[in-house]
Amino acid sequence: IGAAEQLKIYAQIMDAPIQVIHSPEKIRESLNMFSSYHIVLIDTAGRSQNNGSQLDELRQLLKQITPIETHLVLSATTKNSDLDAITSRFGAVGFDRLIFTKLDESNAFGCILNQVLKTSKPLSYITFGQRVPEDIDAAHGGFIGELLLGLSNLEKRYPNQRGLE
Repeated sequence: IGAAEQLKIYAQIMDAPIQVIHSPEKIRESLNMFSSYHIVLIDTAGRSQNNGSQLDELRQLLKQITPIETHLVLSATTKNSDLDAITSRFGAVGFDRLIFTKLDESNAFGCILNQVLKTSKPLSYITFGQRVPEDIDAAHGGFIGELLLGLSNLEKRYPNQRGLE
């Protein structure tokens, strides 16, 4: 419930329409409402990789939507063994790209490269703070490589970020 309210606030700030649905049966109706838009973003409620019924529900929802590009959102603070389990189980549902969040809360970034290599999925975006949209950036291979090698850090790339100055 709290996440839906946050999304409504973000939509209002960005002057974007929003529709909250509470059952997969309503997805088609909602998509028809937004048929004139070039891109429609769908944020699903968080699902545990350990809950088979939630994954089945998500799989059924995504089957109803075509064409679709699915991004799996992962935290840079999650340990590699858990990331492996998450990407493996969500792989059965299907995803096209990875997004890594919470780079500002981590000191090690090898998990990003590990998951890109293990899943063979490209990294699309990174996030490094709480502000939307300021703390979201398209993933750049050169910068991720510099982070991994210790040649750069978030402070150099994003000097105006809160808490990173």
